[in-house]
Amino acid sequence: MLIRVVSTGPLSGKTTVLCGLAQALSESGASVSLLRLVGDVNAVADAKLLASLPANARPNPEPVDTAVTGEASSEESTLFLEAAAGKRRRLPGAP
Repeated sequence: MLIRVVSTGPLSGKTTVLCGLAQALSESGASVSLLRLVGDVNAVADAKLLASLPANARPNPEPVDTAVTGEASSEESTLFLEAAAGKRRRLPGAP
């Protein structure tokens, strides 16, 4: 399963929502991965934070490109992606 967290503006709470959802799912026994997509000045800090969370089954302290997400989503039961704020962008393979 792929869950993408987005918003139209920066500092709107995307990281907080993503962490809360992933933690709740992890506590129910699911395997979760949290990744931050490249795209803005907050990407590096957000990726480091997400990588440090104990619930993250596949920590990656660097922001990732959308090309990597297809591989990651097939390996984990639930993949959480945080996108940069701004205009909506389609992920490859997303409906």
